[in-house]
Amino acid sequence: MGKFSYENQGANVFLVYELDKTEIIDNLSLGMITNNVIPGMIPMIYMQLDTKRFFKYNITSKVTVKQLFEGMVTKKRFLGMCRGVADAFISSYEYMLDDNSILLDSNYIFADVSTCEAEVVCLPVVNDKEENKNALPEFIKKTLLENRYDQSEDVGYVTSIMNYLNSSVMFSLEGFRNILDEIEKNTISEKPTPIATVVTPEKHVKTLVNTNVQQQVNVPNQNISQQSQEPTVQKPVIQRAVEVKTVESKVVTPKPVPVQQEIPPLVLPGGKKISKIYLLRHYDKETKALYDEQQKAIKEHEAKVAAIKKANAAAVAGNTTVSAPPVKQSTVTKATPAKQKKATAATNVGFAIPGQNTVMQNTTINTPKPATSISGPGVTNVDATQFQQQALGSAADQRTVVKSANFGETTVLSNVEVGGTQVLSNVSLNSNKEKTATLIRKKNNENISVNKDIFKIGKERSYVEYFIADNPAISRSHACIIKRGDQYFLSDTNSTNHTYLNGNMLASGAESELHNGDEIKFADEEFYFRIN
Repeated sequence: MGKFSYENQGANVFLVYELDKTEIIDNLSLGMITNNVIPGMIPMIYMQLDTKRFFKYNITSKVTVKQLFEGMVTKKRFLGMCRGVADAFISSYEYMLDDNSILLDSNYIFADVSTCEAEVVCLPVVNDKEENKNALPEFIKKTLLENRYDQSEDVGYVTSIMNYLNSSVMFSLEGFRNILDEIEKNTISEKPTPIATVVTPEKHVKTLVNTNVQQQVNVPNQNISQQSQEPTVQKPVIQRAVEVKTVESKVVTPKPVPVQQEIPPLVLPGGKKISKIYLLRHYDKETKALYDEQQKAIKEHEAKVAAIKKANAAAVAGNTTVSAPPVKQSTVTKATPAKQKKATAATNVGFAIPGQNTVMQNTTINTPKPATSISGPGVTNVDATQFQQQALGSAADQRTVVKSANFGETTVLSNVEVGGTQVLSNVSLNSNKEKTATLIRKKNNENISVNKDIFKIGKERSYVEYFIADNPAISRSHACIIKRGDQYFLSDTNSTNHTYLNGNMLASGAESELHNGDEIKFADEEFYFRIN
């Protein structure tokens, strides 16, 4: 097999594959790829220089799926990758391409960071490998298990895809694509659990509940300590009539689930399946007729499987009933004056629930009076208790810091005595502290903390860590800064207008080590790099 490299040509970035001398080009596949825009596949051009032959794939402003899946994987990103790969395999049959030529490798599947649409690399070379029906399902399973998923979303789609891939039915590209479409529309074909019928009697029971209706009004920008000093005025207890409904549940005995129909095995005329590639290379009337019969048998089998699965699901859903648990009748106990007084004393505002030990309240916080403040050269007045906690509480960083009123730079205090204890300066305590890095934007002196191991820069807000919105020359995923131990590296992620380090343009995909004081330019946007 040949080797891959990256190449910058003006505003374009190419993934270049140099063919090995022993590799034979499939001219039919090459003509299909170079003369058509094939869904799911990256556009490609063929070049030859003396004895060297190259396939060049345009990947401008795209990132690899491996880069796209760094950190937490979202539903949009994963479904975009699955759709792109499925479209590529479907297109391979429509354009008479060998699906073994598709590279199922997250390093060579590229995606748009905005739409998350993915495209694959197809190598139009003669492939002697046998057709592998499980290549795509195994790749999707492996990708599912390797990544972490955003728990703020409903991750049920992961289970749905895995269940489909693990089903005993023969894998179908059309069926897999339909599953992805259903997940995208949140209309997965699973019937909701039926709710038991609830019968409400006509007669209702009315009871009186003693409630304390005193409420606290939250006043914006009001000092809490001032509220605590105001005298508490006990409001009169008002009785309100609360209607409590007694409900009964109707329990339905579930019917026995019928025996599900079994899925018959697929029987192909002639035994072994004939692929399109085999048909084109060994074309005759008999082979064509056998191929047509096999395709007809496959479609009929898929229709039977779909009908059986639908019938089984309908049978199970039609014989399942869930009963609601019985609802207990509410009981109310009248609160005695002593209990009301005790509850009122426990809270200045709120209401007590009679017959219970708990008191629901909107508490007023009594803040202690501030302790004696300390000050000194370069020291902002702070609470003495807070200062001691800052000075003595952290073992990882024993510096005492006080932020200024405008939340700007941080002032580090040193050689200040608190209760006989001297706070040491960061010279002696931070010798083993982990290094941090900062980007400084030249035009407005904005300080950007490089606070992740892979710090992405660009103008796609949902993808990058540092979002540059006011410069149209920046790509959606322009570059990234990678941290390994105490070292930092800069890499261009196939940007349109490139990345420069100290005036030198970086090749796409390559990593260059960063040092304190380096000048970085993303397109025409200039930054300084600092290591703290």
